[in-house]
Amino acid sequence: MKKILIIGGGHAGTSAAFGAFRNMKLNGIEDLEIHLIDKNPYMTIKPRLYEYELEETIIPFSEILTPADIHFHQDEVSNIDFSKQVVKGQKESYPYDVLIITAGSDLSQTEKVHNVNSYESAKALQDDLNRLISNQQPFKVAVLGGGFTGLEVSCELPINIQKYANQNGLEIPDYQITLFDHHETGAALGKNPQPEIVKALKLAGVKGEPNTNILSMTSNEVVFENEKGQEEKRQFDLVINTLGQKPSALTQWLDLPKNKKGQVLTNRFLQVQDHANIFTAGDMASIFVDESNQALMTCQQGRPQGRYAGQNAVALLYQLELMEYSQPNYITCIDLGAYGALYTTGWDRQILYKGEMAKRLKQHINQERIYPPRNGTEEDYIEAGQAQFVGVMESIKESRF
Repeated sequence: MKKILIIGGGHAGTSAAFGAFRNMKLNGIEDLEIHLIDKNPYMTIKPRLYEYELEETIIPFSEILTPADIHFHQDEVSNIDFSKQVVKGQKESYPYDVLIITAGSDLSQTEKVHNVNSYESAKALQDDLNRLISNQQPFKVAVLGGGFTGLEVSCELPINIQKYANQNGLEIPDYQITLFDHHETGAALGKNPQPEIVKALKLAGVKGEPNTNILSMTSNEVVFENEKGQEEKRQFDLVINTLGQKPSALTQWLDLPKNKKGQVLTNRFLQVQDHANIFTAGDMASIFVDESNQALMTCQQGRPQGRYAGQNAVALLYQLELMEYSQPNYITCIDLGAYGALYTTGWDRQILYKGEMAKRLKQHINQERIYPPRNGTEEDYIEAGQAQFVGVMESIKESRF
């Protein structure tokens, strides 16, 4: 039996498994096994970790992979021997014919403060927030980083606070949320969305600290350079880090060609440069989505990349035609709490929908579109592995939305 081995069970990794499954079934291949390694027993729907209902953000791999006869191994990779084609885990070793590395990303700054980069960290944040609400005393929250994640966290926090208080019969204590932004408040997403983002932050009662540079942070303190160039130190009850991502630690010690960000260089087929039987996809892959724009660290681009990598892994093993990855359509849909959401198109982020309509689109994306099949049929998994990009609006036409 030939073996395709996938490292990482996030959006890119599970999509790679489905892509390989699709190509295997459509070509009647019977002497191939698909294996996936992840340190957790579940997949995390990371784009939802700013929400209140965290129990809905994790899915056991037994419900995702087992129905498609994809072999799951709960293990943590400690080394890869490319010459012998063996991945070494802490529990056992895993031989492969083709390797797909989709190890994702980590926080750029790793100080021990709260974040929403994993289910465990999001749960710890929610537990501490709930404790503060239960104390019925005023509290202060700092959100560091005014990008996509920082904005969603800031705008959704008041809703999470209200939900917990209502469910537990508590008064909502006085609180203050401060958003530290390296740029003008809301400017990280561009000039078109910025005015609407400012409105959303105002509606949420979030105080902006624009043009700041974070110097250091602890669980209760932020030291920063303000917009006047002066150093300030401020105390908070919660500090949440959303200052960006970097390729996973696994990527850093792999002897593979990388760009300045530490992402692994690939060709148009998602193959690693100088390693024909190694593919990569998702946050750790350096690849262009079109002629001029490099892929971002988002599941919007990681999922299709994974499907291409999975299909191409099978194609390489069985001398089938490899497909070139391309994803020219770019959209963003950012959740802005009580304001609703913003749905934009193009790299200049032209606003197509805002408010309640965009919120419904965001809920469709978060709660349906980005979920893998669970206990599905063979046809479900074949469809989930389809490589070609399908726009959100096209998928909505065929959904319950």
